Amino acid sequence: MKLVDGAVVVTHSVAGRRVDTSGTIAALTSALDAKNALSDETSRSVAILVSSVAPKVTEKSFGKALVVDLSQRNISLFNGLKLEKAYPCAIGTPGHPTPKGAFKIVGKRYMPTWRNPGSAWAKSMPAYIGPGPGNPLGTRALNLDASGIRIHGTSSNSSIGTAASHGCMRMHMWDVEDLYPRVPLGTPVFVVH
Repeated sequence: MKLVDGAVVVTHSVAGRRVDTSGTIAALTSALDAKNALSDETSRSVAILVSSVAPKVTEKSFGKALVVDLSQRNISLFNGLKLEKAYPCAIGTPGHPTPKGAFKIVGKRYMPTWRNPGSAWAKSMPAYIGPGPGNPLGTRALNLDASGIRIHGTSSNSSIGTAASHGCMRMHMWDVEDLYPRVPLGTPVFVVH
């Protein structure tokens, strides 16, 4: 899986080819030496030595990946190329959009503490909010390698399916608690429109 022009593209694994560089150079050198020795203008062909190589990544070894579809407001969990589960989510508002692109999960936080990002929208809020019912991150948070962007829970169930966050992807608490153990650190996250 990779992101191409804003869409997730799946390329199935195929065997590759490896050129035997030293054998091919030796065959070319020998052919050139023979041509120079004869000094004729006839052309010669030389076989390039090639062997088959198994792919390093296959559909079975690909692992987990998340695809966030902003237009559908949905997070799909794939295991290889098989859809394992899909979850509804909230996305960023037009003023604070969820960034599109290819990311990965770089942090997993159980019962996270919310820290004030210092943004204008958070100016009147406390410096931090510890775990508990008033925490904006809910009970689980998956940090992406996009600054300040995460997939997290919310107690605001009515926001799911809407554009309500400051760029994050919000999930029902029960859904984020279900997703959290299913995805390891390093899981690719593709955010598409």
